[in-house]
Amino acid sequence: MNFKKWLIFGLPVLFISLVSFLLFPSYSYVNKYSVKLETDDRLEAYIDSTIYFKLDANSTPESFIYYEFDQSQKLFRFLNISNTSIHSYDAVTKMQIEKMNLMKFGFSPNSKLQGFHFLNKDSLIVYDYSNAKLSLVSQSIGIRWSKSLFTLRGDIFDKVYPNVTQSSTLIYNDSLQYIYATGFMGDEGAFKSVDSKRKVLVEFDLNTKKLEYAIPYPAFYWGRNWAGASGFRQPFHTYNKRKNHLVISFLADHNLSVVNLTTLQSRNVFAGSREFDQIQSMEQAPLLFDFTSSKEKTDYYNQSNSYGPVVYDADNDVYHRIAKLANKKNDFERRYSIIVLDSLLNLKSECPFPNELVPFKSISTLTGIWYFNKAKSNSGEIVFSRVNFKKILI
Repeated sequence: MNFKKWLIFGLPVLFISLVSFLLFPSYSYVNKYSVKLETDDRLEAYIDSTIYFKLDANSTPESFIYYEFDQSQKLFRFLNISNTSIHSYDAVTKMQIEKMNLMKFGFSPNSKLQGFHFLNKDSLIVYDYSNAKLSLVSQSIGIRWSKSLFTLRGDIFDKVYPNVTQSSTLIYNDSLQYIYATGFMGDEGAFKSVDSKRKVLVEFDLNTKKLEYAIPYPAFYWGRNWAGASGFRQPFHTYNKRKNHLVISFLADHNLSVVNLTTLQSRNVFAGSREFDQIQSMEQAPLLFDFTSSKEKTDYYNQSNSYGPVVYDADNDVYHRIAKLANKKNDFERRYSIIVLDSLLNLKSECPFPNELVPFKSISTLTGIWYFNKAKSNSGEIVFSRVNFKKILI
């Protein structure tokens, strides 16, 4: 680069970087716990049962991006993104008995459908990420209404753009007729005063169509670079219907956030891993001068310890929390452990998560939690296995 080009392109970057360094000399934050871990016993995770669902010619395990167990109808339901349809399987025979084509209701292959929930035999809600739109669909009538769960009115920084995944499902409170989802607004790039406003939970009243945003990030997230959407920003959650509690797992937090959905108040419960006691944010500024690429952020996340999904097992009245162990550089084989907590979220034990299963894809049923089995799933069937635990005799 000649001197003239350097003056045009290089000098401003150097100046911005120097000002950034002088004004904000240290961005990195180490979230470390000092709690003495005490568990009742040591357990070992093992697969105690496996279920198989045969796929049709237009389906693959990868095309089934979202699934739920419909307790009232005793059906397993799967959203097939390749043909914009919902496949329903009998819970006993595991045979497909119905396929609902969502395109006849106005959805298209260009829609970024992320999730659904059946309210009753006829009606369901469907979430489209492309415009944050929640739609009430009647199979007999069609789309009854659609409503965006994200609004630009008011302060944009305290809004939530829902990101529905198999680890952050749509939650339905049938007594209040409220829908809950989690997500985030924006990537990195804010002062603490702005970052403290950012919420992760959206509450939507199906009757009044009223929206409410609640639950901020933990304070140590504020003004730090946590690698954005490629890293530690996406929250995971699970629902305890008996207590009407939503339990949130933040990827960089050793605690779980327990939200009382009646009051939208939260409290922290320690649920840290014995495999690591600290998680560190990135050194780079999270402000307007953050030149960190998405790949750099992804690599940083992969090479860091973090937490993953939390899932409530209503059958056994326990919780599973996943811990993701840091990868070495250029090592893409993920290693996970599973933290077991009792009904009061007291730590019971932690053990390696079975390698053949995927911790981010699970279904909660009346008979426990079933994880996607990547080792046995193939072009002809999608397979799930239930994890159980046994004591290690020492």
